[in-house]
Amino acid sequence: MLLMATMLLAACSTDDDNSAVVGSTDTLQLVAYCQQTADAAPLMTRGLTTGNLGNYAMYEGPNAIGVFLTSGTTAPNRVSTFTWNETNGSWESRVNVKPQPYMIYGFMPTAFASEPSFSYTIRPVSSDYANGATLMFTSLPSVASEDFCLLTGVQDLGGSSTAALDLKRGQFSYQGREKGKNFVNLMFEHLYAGILFQMKVGTTYSTLRTIKLKELKLKTSTSISTVTWTVQVTPNNTEAVPYVITPTATFLASDSEATLFKSDDGQELATTAYDISGYVYPFQSDNDYIGNHLSIVCTYDVYDRKGNLIRQNCTAENKLPVTPDEQWKSGNRIVVPLTVEPTYLYVLSEPDLDNPTIIIN
Repeated sequence: MLLMATMLLAACSTDDDNSAVVGSTDTLQLVAYCQQTADAAPLMTRGLTTGNLGNYAMYEGPNAIGVFLTSGTTAPNRVSTFTWNETNGSWESRVNVKPQPYMIYGFMPTAFASEPSFSYTIRPVSSDYANGATLMFTSLPSVASEDFCLLTGVQDLGGSSTAALDLKRGQFSYQGREKGKNFVNLMFEHLYAGILFQMKVGTTYSTLRTIKLKELKLKTSTSISTVTWTVQVTPNNTEAVPYVITPTATFLASDSEATLFKSDDGQELATTAYDISGYVYPFQSDNDYIGNHLSIVCTYDVYDRKGNLIRQNCTAENKLPVTPDEQWKSGNRIVVPLTVEPTYLYVLSEPDLDNPTIIIN
């Protein structure tokens, strides 16, 4: 198999807990919105476009959302989790709130928290969360199968679930209310750059063979295994970017990789593209960027046109072409078309095609 790649630019372990809750309490309800790419397609799946949010779209899972419900100088014991209920079409949690002011900070997905090496901390700025927060996310991977987003805006819906949409970056305050009136909108922005692999087979190959993709891994040879993000979040009323990120990379002697797709039965590739998403920490140092160091490793089975298995668990590794570094920015997405084409000519008869005596590796 020959993968011909052309680069084109298009464009956590958690339980709900917020210390002891006393007095009248209610469960916080939310709607989430996520930053889109320049081609108006959300990096994360299941986005629905809206009419007045610019480059943001409604986000309806499947990844869980983690929020820190802070008040004054009190730090939450741990992150509180919202999960998407497909049946009810809503976010669900057991996040209890009291009728008092809060500042809400957070991230998604909380799936990163299931990694043994990942951890997070939060502390107030100037001894009060109303002045901002410093969040630290330890050991995020340099390449990942999950996107990572930071909460950058909160809209207090004023006790109504149908308040007019007016999400703005830099606003994080929320007033807890009596039971049945605790609704907020949250907006998220991407910290990773995205890659969309569009994989198909050429028409020539399709007439001869069927190929089933069983696994696709994204690998980087920069030796950056993990990244620790220190994020300074500063509230504002001007819609200015409310955060400053200071990344610290951890280097290892070996390559780092992430499994973006895996199927025991295999996904049959057609002449129309099959999409697979991946995410990359946009590392750049001394005019070098992570796009110089990426490759993909594919595992696949090959069948003849009658469904007979010819070759099993074949692998192919292909380096991705170099692209301009300005594409590898947080929130940008690179589209990578991949076409499988034969690298040999068939000169055998039809019976030999059904049961080949020559195997091309």
